[in-house]
Amino acid sequence: MSLESPVQISFSGQKILTMMTGDSDSPVYATSANAKPGKQTWNLHKQQDTYHLQNQLFHKYIGVATSLHPNVTAVATESPIDFVVESTGRDTYKLYVTNDSEKLYLYLAPDWSHSPKVALVREQDAKDHWHIKLVA
Repeated sequence: MSLESPVQISFSGQKILTMMTGDSDSPVYATSANAKPGKQTWNLHKQQDTYHLQNQLFHKYIGVATSLHPNVTAVATESPIDFVVESTGRDTYKLYVTNDSEKLYLYLAPDWSHSPKVALVREQDAKDHWHIKLVA
């Protein structure tokens, strides 16, 4: 599978993967559409079997500020982490990283009702799939 860039990554047709600032270790969010071009646009850099997700405006990657573990907040970083992009249907995907033998899925943080931050969660907590759409 090969995905083109730039893309918009969303779920439920409403929440779009968003990097609000380019500050290192600032959280990544899933928000409604906003007017600032680039905050919600991503370049997918293919590695061998994985992808690095880089924000087009800030040129930062989605990563973590600490070690990988369930419910760790996804943040803006200089160093990428390797995401597996698994097709689940037409233009729908699960995005996950492998931590030892455990898969951690990119999804809303468990406390998302207070803030739409994105985290790496266990599979049973990732209740929706991401839609990846090419941006013209």
